[in-house]
Amino acid sequence: MHNQKGIAPILLILVVVAVLAAGGLAVKYAIDSQKEADQELARQDELVQKSNEKMAQEGSEKEKTDEAADWQTYRNEEWGFEIKYPKDYSAEEGKHPGQFEKVISFYAPGELKEEASSLTIVIYKEPIARTFHGTWILIPYSAATEESLKLINSEKVDVSGTSFTKDNWSLSNSWPLVIAAYASNAGKYYTLSYGFDKNNQNNAKNIFDQMLSTFKFIEA
Repeated sequence: MHNQKGIAPILLILVVVAVLAAGGLAVKYAIDSQKEADQELARQDELVQKSNEKMAQEGSEKEKTDEAADWQTYRNEEWGFEIKYPKDYSAEEGKHPGQFEKVISFYAPGELKEEASSLTIVIYKEPIARTFHGTWILIPYSAATEESLKLINSEKVDVSGTSFTKDNWSLSNSWPLVIAAYASNAGKYYTLSYGFDKNNQNNAKNIFDQMLSTFKFIEA
């Protein structure tokens, strides 16, 4: 009888422990379930955000492509690329120092070719930060800081499946702003560089971005 009385509290304690353990497991399960639900919700939100960003980018690229639908096309099969430029611009393969593989200039209406024009494609062993057409001064990235160029910001841009690095530079002279976007192909860098003044920066950036969006490598 005494043994039964001694066993009863032990059984009660075991029951209480079992109930608490079961409750703890239930709470842990609920917390884990909620955590998984929150993670899944965050993942879905991230997917939706990425999808919206992709749609916005595709819409922006389509808009730029539509705007450039009637532009002229510069195509160079030797170097394996093509790019569109405004229909009232002119393109010219200019004279340049021998170390540069290729230089193509794009001139706006009324722009004097003898002056330091601003929109250029350069093919070289390294990216080009800035160009001066009239005297054919081309400043590689490696010498940019020596020429008082300051990098403002840099970003990656996908253009027809090619990753471009797009940089904004500031200057201290009459052309205080420069955009340069470059990508490598077959061991060479293809740089589109555009220098402009602050009074013309909105239109210049728009032209630059539109032209860049039409660039693509082709089978040489």
